[in-house]
Amino acid sequence: MPGRYYGIKTINIAPGNAALGLPGLHASYLLFDGVTGVPLAVIDGAELTSRRTAAASALAARWLARPDARHLLVVGAGQVARLLPEAYGAVRPIDRISVWARSAEKAQRSRASGRRRACRRRRRRTCRPLAAKPTS
Repeated sequence: MPGRYYGIKTINIAPGNAALGLPGLHASYLLFDGVTGVPLAVIDGAELTSRRTAAASALAARWLARPDARHLLVVGAGQVARLLPEAYGAVRPIDRISVWARSAEKAQRSRASGRRRACRRRRRRTCRPLAAKPTS
């Protein structure tokens, strides 16, 4: 709500972290009370951004995809990719997930994780086994 809260997102990009096995981007979001300035929360900024991106993508699909669309193609196997099946499952009954990634191993892991998330989301309605194939 405008005026009740405000926040600041800080981002640190460290390109050399990949060689150390660490993420190249670290971010934090600080939420404050809009009247008193009291800090209310510190949120993982990368997770917040990934969830917002997945939600915005699913919202677009809700309005732009064919009403009978049931096959989800995920391109990539990163942080946002793992959230897409559950997000899309909120707006479409997903029956099949395909994952394309540069690494077949990462595609397989992403597909398995996405399948579990989409199935868990659908249990609120019905949950048939999902067919999912990794591609690379």
